[in-house]
This record gives sequence, C-alpha cells and structure tokens, in this order.
Amino acid sequence: MSDISTSSADLVAAYIRLKMVEFDLTQKDIQNKLTETIGARSKGYVSGRVSGKYAYSVAELDAIAPMIGLHDAFDVMSNAERTMQDPSALPEEVRKKLALANMFGMAANTNHDKEAEKRLDAGD
Repeated sequence: MSDISTSSADLVAAYIRLKMVEFDLTQKDIQNKLTETIGARSKGYVSGRVSGKYAYSVAELDAIAPMIGLHDAFDVMSNAERTMQDPSALPEEVRKKLALANMFGMAANTNHDKEAEKRLDAGD
C-alpha cells in the first residue's frame, strides 16, 4: 500500500472525520480501538490517517466501522462515497456539530504534545 493518499482515500478520511464529529469520537478513541483490535498505534499514526495524509487499511476500517454505526470496511467505503458526494444531505444535527467543530477547532485533529509524539514515533 502506498503512503500517498488517493482521492478515494481522501474521501474515506473526510467521511471518518465527519463521523467522528457525529459520534463525538476523538483520535484517542480511534487509537484505542485500533490498538485493541490490530495492535499498538501511535497518536502520529492515527493522526496521519484521520488527516488523510495516509490511507486507512481495510483492517483499520473494519475496526472503526462499528464505532460509527457501520458493519465493516465495505460499508465505510460505500457510505463515504455516497455521503461525501452530497454533504448537503447530512442531517441538520450533524451539520450543526460540524459547524461548531470547525468554529472551535476539532479536538480530534489537535496534538498538544508534539515532542512526546515524535519520541513515541521514533521508539524512544
């Protein structure tokens, strides 16, 4: 798998960010789920997926799917395509949460301890 996100990978990442807002999930929640089901993942690793810098694996999408009310990776991908093509069709409550998240900075995309993260990623 390439480290460079494709347009489909970008679409999936945007959809997961949307669902994180809808379900009040943080990157830490995603990190914990991936660690529990697949193996240890650092904050930087998860941040790279959530931001869309790197593509999610199918196994990662399988792990995240139940957190956002879906069955598996196939559901995530098909819902991402459908939803992100027409974001105006999102429920009003979700649009309001998104507006607030954008207004105040989405906590799930904030990393307040970058030096500790760098050490964790480097294996120190």
